Amino acid sequence: MNTKSLKINGLISLLNKVISIVCSLILPRLFITAYGSEVNGLMSSISQYLTLISLLDLGMGAVIQASMYKPLLHKDTALLSTIYYKSQVFFNRIGFALLIYIACLCLFLPANLSGKFTQSQIVGLILVLSLSHLLQFFLGITSQVILGSDQKAYIKEILQGTANILNLLLTIVLIQSGQTILIVKLASALVFILPPIFISYYVRRHYGISKNLRDRNYQIQQQWYGIGQHIAYTIQESTDIVILSMFASLTQVSVYSVYNTVFQGIKTFLNAATSGLRPFLGRALHMDDQKLLQRQFHKIEWLLHTASTIFISSTFQLVTPFVILYTQKITDANYDQPVFGYLMTLAILFYALRLPYRTLVFSKGDFKNTQFGTYFEAILNLGLSLTLVFEWQIVGVATGTAIALLFSLIYYIWYCYRFILTSSFKTIRTQLLVDGGVFLLSNCLLLPFTNVVQHFSHWIIFGTCSILITFAISFGLNWIVFPQQVKSYLSQKK
Repeated sequence: MNTKSLKINGLISLLNKVISIVCSLILPRLFITAYGSEVNGLMSSISQYLTLISLLDLGMGAVIQASMYKPLLHKDTALLSTIYYKSQVFFNRIGFALLIYIACLCLFLPANLSGKFTQSQIVGLILVLSLSHLLQFFLGITSQVILGSDQKAYIKEILQGTANILNLLLTIVLIQSGQTILIVKLASALVFILPPIFISYYVRRHYGISKNLRDRNYQIQQQWYGIGQHIAYTIQESTDIVILSMFASLTQVSVYSVYNTVFQGIKTFLNAATSGLRPFLGRALHMDDQKLLQRQFHKIEWLLHTASTIFISSTFQLVTPFVILYTQKITDANYDQPVFGYLMTLAILFYALRLPYRTLVFSKGDFKNTQFGTYFEAILNLGLSLTLVFEWQIVGVATGTAIALLFSLIYYIWYCYRFILTSSFKTIRTQLLVDGGVFLLSNCLLLPFTNVVQHFSHWIIFGTCSILITFAISFGLNWIVFPQQVKSYLSQKK
C-alpha cells in the first residue's frame, strides 16, 4: 500500500484546509461588517438550500470511487473509461435536474425568507451562488473522484487552495471599493469554476480516457444503494440552517452560521487529515489480507481517536469565547450562545470519532448493508430538530444534530467490527472510555477559567495552555491503557 501518497495527500490537503479555514473566518466578518447580519444570514440560508443539490447525485460519488480502485490498481484503461462515461452521463442528467431545482428555489425562497430583501435581490443571489454547483455536475465530479481514487487528490487541493486565496483577495478589493454583495459573489463564482475545468482536462489527458474503449453494457455495482449514505450526510449538514430559515429569524441563522464557520473549519481540517484514507483502505481491502487490514486500521483508529479528543476537548472550552471576540461591536444579533456551542462541539466530537468507520464502509462499498443506520440517522436528526426548534431554536437543532451523530457513531463502530474487521469489541470499548476520560478531565479542569478570556491574545494563550494540558492528560491515560500503541507511535517518530 502506498503510504507515501497517503502522507503527501494528507499534508497538502491540510495546508489547503488551513487556507480554507482562514478564509472562512475572515469572509463572514467582512460580510457582516459591510452588509449586516441579515445579509450574512440570507447567504447562509441560500447556500444551505444549494447544498441540498448534492442530494441529487444520489451518493453516486462514493459508489463510483469504490468501483474505481480495481481498474486503477490494475491499470485497466478500458474499464476506467467505461466507469468514467457511465458516471458522466448520470451526472449530466443530474445537472439538468439541478436547473429545475434552481428555478424552484427562485420561486420558493423569495416568498419564504423573512427580511428586508427584494425578490430580485434574493433571485440574483440564488443564481450567482448556484453557478459553481452547476458546473460541478457537468464537468468536475467524475474527474475529481478519479484523482481521489488514484491517491492524487493533492492536484485538486492545490487548485482549490489557489482559488481560495484569489477569492479572498478579490473579495477584499471589491468590498473596499463599495461593490454590492451580488457583484462580490459573482466574482467569487467565476474564480471557483476554474479548478473543475482544469481537472477535467487533466484527467482526460493523463488517464487516456476514451469513448472508444467504453463498454455500453457495463453496470456500476450498488449504484442506487449509495443514496442512504448520502441522504444522511446531506441532511446532517443541511437540516439545521434550512429549519432555522423556515421557523426562526435570519439573525438566528446568522448566529448559527458564525458558530458553524468554526465547526466547518474543524470538519475541513479533519477531512483534510484523512483525505487519503479512503483510497488507502480501498486498496488494502482489495488485497484480501485481513490481518494487514486490521493492523493498519487499528493504528489509524487509535491515532484519530487520540488526536480528535485532544483537539475537540479544547474546542469545547474555546469556541464561545472566540465567537464573542469575533463578533465584538456587532449589536444586531446575540452571538453569546454557550449552550449551543457546547452541543455543537459534542456533535463535532461524534463526527470526528466516526470518521475511520464511515471511511472503511465507503472504501469497501458496503452501501446496501448499512442502509438502516443511515436512514435512521437522517430521520432522527430531522425529527428531533423539527420538534425542538420551536421551543429552543438554535439549541434545539443542535440537540438533534448531536443525538443523531451519536447514534451514527455507535452504529458504524458496530458494523465495522462485526462485518468488516471481524474483531473483538473489547479494544474499542476501552478506547471510548479513554476518550471520555480525556474529555471530562480536560473540561473539568479548564472550563471554569474561560471567563478570563477578554482579548484575542488571552484566547491564544488560554488555547495553547488548553492544548498542552489536554495532551498531557491524553498521553498519561493512553500510556496507562494503551502502552504498546504509544510506544509504537513514538518509535515511528524517531
